[in-house]
Amino acid sequence: MNPAAGRPPRRLAAAAIAGGAVLVLLAGCGSGSPKAVGGAQSLTAGKAIDLAASQARHVNSYALTVHTRSTGFAATSTSGTMQIRLKPSLLGEIRMNLSLAGHAMPVDEILTAHALYLKMSSLGDVTGKPWIKMSDSGLKHGPGAAIGQLLQGIQNADPLTQTSMLTASKDLRKVGTQVINGVPTTHYAGSYAIADALAKVPASMRALTGPVLKSMGITRVHFNAWIDAQHQVRKMVTTEAGSGSRITTTVVITAINQPVSISLQKASQVATAPSGLGSLG
Repeated sequence: MNPAAGRPPRRLAAAAIAGGAVLVLLAGCGSGSPKAVGGAQSLTAGKAIDLAASQARHVNSYALTVHTRSTGFAATSTSGTMQIRLKPSLLGEIRMNLSLAGHAMPVDEILTAHALYLKMSSLGDVTGKPWIKMSDSGLKHGPGAAIGQLLQGIQNADPLTQTSMLTASKDLRKVGTQVINGVPTTHYAGSYAIADALAKVPASMRALTGPVLKSMGITRVHFNAWIDAQHQVRKMVTTEAGSGSRITTTVVITAINQPVSISLQKASQVATAPSGLGSLG
């Protein structure tokens, strides 16, 4: 029997919500107007990463594609797109295709400062409506608090957190140059200890990501980053090896500080989240 086949819809939904939010939190990225790499090639690897981390702080909105694959104890894969606006208020859209233990599911999510909307076929079968909503009250107390903290982390912390985490690397090196989506970039590689990297991010982010990485037995991350002449990360590939699993994530930036157009669903298409959906266990 497929181990996911008998899993309650709320368990699958919780995994989808967590997956989408965590992908947002871990998507170290940036973008800017295309120019030749030029002077970027003369920078030391450490200086290039420092400048990229500084530039990431000026991001108000971004869009990206992401693919994550986990092998080993739990074989999963996730592919999708995200567009996130941080100011003047949080608004985001995540479209993913998840494969969890052989169970495939398309998942759509809309994030606001006060709610999370989720569209998944198995939940639609339960509620009779295509979308469910988890609002402020459900995200601040009880089992939904974990997801509420994830959303709060998106608002309060630099969304390009991993760019800052790269500055913890002690083995940075320049690999070469490469054109990413028509933009010349310089390719850097390195690794960092999780403990050192978490010290580089806000406390809210440490509280969110630290326990997750610890539970997975992940202590070090290896990365490749492609940075353009404006010190913006255009692409990043990270590999994390934990207890019986290996996770590889590829993020490619498609837009930065561009208008974000996301429409909330009509009330007639939205149901209240089933009790206990927020539990990630």
